Amino acid sequence: MGKRRQEEFYYHAAIYLDEDLAGKVFQTLNTLINSVDYNLSVYRCLEPESHAYCVVVIGERPNETLDKEIIGHLISTGEMIELAPGVLQHLLGRRPDMN
Repeated sequence: MGKRRQEEFYYHAAIYLDEDLAGKVFQTLNTLINSVDYNLSVYRCLEPESHAYCVVVIGERPNETLDKEIIGHLISTGEMIELAPGVLQHLLGRRPDMN
């Protein structure tokens, strides 16, 4: 079975100027997604172009309430971004159940 196109995957990403802020959002979202019944993952990585820290939630599309909560945490101290295709593919590769 071939890989699905990237736009079929749910994800949100935000960029942070400070590693500590990204870490706090990552921890909050990690706790949140581990408490719900959705197949979601959260990642913290260095955005290759800007060299700023990025937090990404990727996986199964949650309900609207959870989606808004995820976005709220991401934008609390960060700015929403669209991931470069290579970064998105790398993260999807770390989720074998999404291929």
